[in-house]
Amino acid sequence: MSAYSAATTFTTPDLTPPAAVTGLRAEYRSGVPHLVWSPVTGAASYQVLQYDPATGGYADALPEGSPSTRTDMVPRQSAAVADSYRYAA
Repeated sequence: MSAYSAATTFTTPDLTPPAAVTGLRAEYRSGVPHLVWSPVTGAASYQVLQYDPATGGYADALPEGSPSTRTDMVPRQSAAVADSYRYAA
């Protein structure tokens, strides 16, 4: 049997999620809806989802795909045309 190796250390990534987004709202600029929210301290990026009532699920609503560091975006309409839409960030 051989001797133990020298001890080493490693750091695990921070797995604590940041606080939830606040101030999520729709603003219309020249008739175009923008989703806007307040930046969250400690958030590396954001994911924006659109609820699809036809499937009961959520789909990526970011035009360039999730995740993104932006806090102001024009959502991609991934659900059927409707009178209202539901988003989560």
